[in-house]
Amino acid sequence: MAYTLSLHGRPIGETDFEQSGVGPRQRFGMLRPSEYGLEVLPRLTGFLTAASALKQAIEQRGVDPEDMSADAVIEVLEHSTEGQRMIEVVKALDALELRDSTGARVQFTSIAVSDLRELKRLSAELRVDVALPEDDATPVYAISATFGEREEWFSRDRHRTIPWLRPWSRN
Repeated sequence: MAYTLSLHGRPIGETDFEQSGVGPRQRFGMLRPSEYGLEVLPRLTGFLTAASALKQAIEQRGVDPEDMSADAVIEVLEHSTEGQRMIEVVKALDALELRDSTGARVQFTSIAVSDLRELKRLSAELRVDVALPEDDATPVYAISATFGEREEWFSRDRHRTIPWLRPWSRN
């Protein structure tokens, strides 16, 4: 089944979510971008790079990211270049909408769009062995989503742990 990804009501690409993810509701697939998608996808990718840069900025302040209070995280987000970039990416991702082949809106609890060239560069920086395409000339986009009710993701208690901000967590 084809799914359409849209930003502010404009289609940016399609995916078949051809792979199962780690969890039972998680799916992964290649994104076939529309012409408009090619324009806006650079704003939607970069979550992992932004998270890695934010983690490094926090560590440079002599703080363990795992031990930070919510107030300390908010302070870094609001007053650092790395935090502002993270907010920018998260806001862009929050504006995404997913629809199935019938046009029905698909609820998701999390979503990420990645440029595989970025993943390749980041994995080399972090010294993580990841098999990715060799061609760096053409953007290749991947998408992962965890299906479910968005209300779960936006629960009032979410701000206490800020899980979307801890992709580097050891848990």
